[in-house]
Amino acid sequence: MRKNDLTALKQVLQQEFLAEQTLLNKILNRDKNIPISIGELLMISESDLINKENLDLHPELLKYDKLYQSIEKSELVNKKEQNPMFGLGLDYIAVSERPNMSFTDNGKDILMPMATISIPLFNKTHKSKTKQNELRQQEIITQKQDKKNRLITLLGQSF
Repeated sequence: MRKNDLTALKQVLQQEFLAEQTLLNKILNRDKNIPISIGELLMISESDLINKENLDLHPELLKYDKLYQSIEKSELVNKKEQNPMFGLGLDYIAVSERPNMSFTDNGKDILMPMATISIPLFNKTHKSKTKQNELRQQEIITQKQDKKNRLITLLGQSF
């Protein structure tokens, strides 16, 4: 009975091996029946190993740097919005001539100069945005440090 179990298990393992071999060969765009050869020794050089100094170039950590820069830019926009604004402009409206109507400016185009002045009187919204940006920057710094600590831990566990 035990011999039959071991024979059945051997057949199952052979079928699983053939399935994995077919999968790997198809990934490599080869015929599914080509045998897979495995080398005896895999050499990894010291330069291929990841060290903690190069960890700052990890994409997940670079993501936090980009987020931090975006918050810095939004803070610059917030500071610009606190300043008074002055605007000049022209508005042009093309008017077609209306038939069956007679008045002096029928069909005459309209040109309107415009000027705007904006003086911010209530700065509480801008101050609160500044405070929010500071808190978000601190949050990103702590998230980046946490992610870096986790990566260092994973790196230490892998050796």
